[in-house]
Amino acid sequence: MFLKIDNISKSYGSNKVLSDFNLEIDKNELICLLGPSGCGKTTVLNCIGGFIKVNSGKIILDSQDITNYYPEDREVSTVFQSYGLFPHMTVLENVRYGLKFKNIKKKEANNIAQDMLNIVKLKNYGNKKINELSGGEKQRVALARSLVVKPKILLLDEPLSNLDALLRIELRAEIKRIHKELNLTTILVTHDQEEAFSIADRIVLMDKGKISSMGTVKDIYYSPNNLFSLKFIGSSNILEKDNSVYYIRPEKIQLAFSKDKSNAIIIDKSFLGALVSYKVKENNGNILKVTTLNNQDFNVGDNVFVSYNLEILR
Repeated sequence: MFLKIDNISKSYGSNKVLSDFNLEIDKNELICLLGPSGCGKTTVLNCIGGFIKVNSGKIILDSQDITNYYPEDREVSTVFQSYGLFPHMTVLENVRYGLKFKNIKKKEANNIAQDMLNIVKLKNYGNKKINELSGGEKQRVALARSLVVKPKILLLDEPLSNLDALLRIELRAEIKRIHKELNLTTILVTHDQEEAFSIADRIVLMDKGKISSMGTVKDIYYSPNNLFSLKFIGSSNILEKDNSVYYIRPEKIQLAFSKDKSNAIIIDKSFLGALVSYKVKENNGNILKVTTLNNQDFNVGDNVFVSYNLEILR
């Protein structure tokens, strides 16, 4: 195991942020810590990076106990949500900054930094000032500066949250490309499910300082193991009876026009582009969320036949 977080806990006074937290990560994995605000995911990241001291437990990186190491001694790089770039420096100076602590001569450091700018697709940006860059370009500079020191682990703390939707999609793909190209081990913190699903090898879903669920994207989505995971990930119709929880994802429900065998009526409709979202009221009173492709066209008030198979939450 390349990184082992062994039973760490972190409290601020009576506020317990992490409680007996355990996680193992393989080399070259891209892991997403996903969860609502306040669940402890950024605290985990900061404990790994050395910016927060744990109350108990150990952090083992590449067979070395780094629990009490200073951040600069951990071979871990962090890209913060705010980027943390130096506005008085050029792009190249920002990227090469960490190399000055490795006793690398200026000419060689410039070459290494320029190679990293090429990798993040900022080849001709070396002489620009930070205030001349767009948000997406600043993010690439921050990423290059973290990678230039060749960390054993790259930590990304909500790195795309300040960007617009289209740019977020573009940079997700870039992070995934760079992760594979450089054979990185990466941990990304996000509250954005779509971001986590599009980028992660494995998702760690957190709730109240603990891991609620962990697995591949398909594991997390198709096999939720508790009610929190079911409610947080995606959208579901949830029915509780006889002390059991049953659910069905909206896209798993079939709709069909039917004059003679209708068992439901369309009560709401939202056009979402490629998808259409409906609310359907069954004859028994249940209200279901249904998602279809836009090649089906039902209208509010239409009588329809609804079919689906409920799954039981294990």
